[in-house]
Amino acid sequence: MPASDLLLAAVEEAQTRARAEGVGLAPAALLRAVAQACRGPLEARWARTQAEDGLHLQALSASGTAGVATTRRVHYLSMEFLMGRALHNALSALNLRDGLEAALQAQGASLADVLEAEGDAALGNGGLGRLAACFLDSFAELGLPSFGYGMRYRYGMFAQRIVDGRQSEVPDDWMRDGNPWEILRPEVRYPVHFGGRVIQEGVKRRWVPAETVARSSQRAHLHLAPMAGRLGTSD
Repeated sequence: MPASDLLLAAVEEAQTRARAEGVGLAPAALLRAVAQACRGPLEARWARTQAEDGLHLQALSASGTAGVATTRRVHYLSMEFLMGRALHNALSALNLRDGLEAALQAQGASLADVLEAEGDAALGNGGLGRLAACFLDSFAELGLPSFGYGMRYRYGMFAQRIVDGRQSEVPDDWMRDGNPWEILRPEVRYPVHFGGRVIQEGVKRRWVPAETVARSSQRAHLHLAPMAGRLGTSD
């Protein structure tokens, strides 16, 4: 089904559900429905980018030039990714903005209200996080097979408030309504390490942690989120 049809179906489903529950068509409900509709095409493009990279690497290996290949995979590690709101970028990448705006107007809703209903992912709060996000945007725009690795902060970096003339930090519960863009991989978990040292092994270096959280319930779960490029690519 074309992405535009998926989007229209999502809006109609949200309207039908709202009528069945006897409530108005809230922007937050529309946001979740539209994000879910956008995710499918974005994931398909993401898979295509990775598949094309794999085929390229296989061709180089078969020709005996893999050792000096120009192909690259980017793995970007950062403690912060200040990504901003994802819906506007996704709609632009899929060329769905105008169609969605018309569909929402037919339902008496506003695209501006839906866009405003999306909160900022509280995964960064400074220049470092914004720079990391810009790199991921560029990778997606260029169609480069790339991955960004960071921490999924349940309560954000923090939210700032002024109390009695002083700055005060409080948790930022940005996940209270869930995140419609992320893809949970519950079968993929990683142990959490703290401290340690880096040792030399020939030409390679390896990190040896000082402490590891061994209990499976405290292991880190993998969550994925595709990045949309304006040229119709995603990573």
